[in-house]
Amino acid sequence: MTDTMFYNRIVSAGISRDELMGIIKEYRSSLTVKILRIQSRLTGVSMPDILSVVADRWSVDPLDVIGHSRKDKHNFPRHAFCYLSWYLLGCTFNEIGEFLNGRDHTTALHGKRTAIDLMQTNPVFLDNISFCIEALSNDKVSF
Repeated sequence: MTDTMFYNRIVSAGISRDELMGIIKEYRSSLTVKILRIQSRLTGVSMPDILSVVADRWSVDPLDVIGHSRKDKHNFPRHAFCYLSWYLLGCTFNEIGEFLNGRDHTTALHGKRTAIDLMQTNPVFLDNISFCIEALSNDKVSF
């Protein structure tokens, strides 16, 4: 089937071009997340690896990231850790909370949500997340 035939079929089904592009974008994004999670599990990236990279990037002690400090210098890397553990490894919020000194799953959920908000509003935080993903990929993936 040619692209034109496919497009004509979609148009006849009542789906606009913008709706189609949105569906394609959502599918690609979902597929990318699944691929990253599979790569992470196959390459041996673990929560301690993520903790180490995050702590190094933010120049804090890993124990402070998983500790009970509420200072921003510890909260931001903790939020990043929650997000990356969920995003790259597909960890449940219970698993992430348990790793953070037995915290409740809602702590991990809040950390992930806050990280997503920060990535949208704070370019430095987004750069740090991107750096961590790249560092974890470079350390563990060999193609």
